[in-house]
Amino acid sequence: MSNPDPLLAQYAFRRSVLEKEITYSLYGDRLVIEGGPLLGPGFHLLSEVRAVRLKYEHSKQREYYQCFIHMKRQRIDLRHVHWRGVMDFEDRRATYTPFVKALLRELAPYPAVQFRAGSMANFIGAIIGAPIMAGLLVLCASLGRTGSAVLAGFMLGICLLMLRPSRPRRFDPLAPPEDVLPELPPPR
Repeated sequence: MSNPDPLLAQYAFRRSVLEKEITYSLYGDRLVIEGGPLLGPGFHLLSEVRAVRLKYEHSKQREYYQCFIHMKRQRIDLRHVHWRGVMDFEDRRATYTPFVKALLRELAPYPAVQFRAGSMANFIGAIIGAPIMAGLLVLCASLGRTGSAVLAGFMLGICLLMLRPSRPRRFDPLAPPEDVLPELPPPR
């Protein structure tokens, strides 16, 4: 009798108050999904994966690192932020980053899988938004609208922060770009 595949990595999070926590378990040939709207465990063979995209989002409230796993008829969306309750979020980078890196390592041998980072929509928005916010900053400052100038400056900063990680590009799954994966917290 052979031993079952060992668990390589595991990640769990809750996307919103309307959903249950979902656990993703990575094995050598499959991704097992438990919880959420499923009645029982579900799984996807790694050979079914067509693409993986890593993305960074920065809003006024918080930052999100996301991993989208595309299959023929489904997309799995992982975030490094776990919803604990109303206005209560938990940063789960300590398990998110190792899980995503393990997933990328396991998918590296599959030649049909495309590995992409960034977001064309966010990149274009940042390119267009940066000069607009800079212009608003100058205009508001010259008109003595300090509050509006501060807001425009803040939004300019977000646009500038989004430029590099949003740049669409392909990447090597064994060396994913650092700007689309959260750094691990320092050991305690």
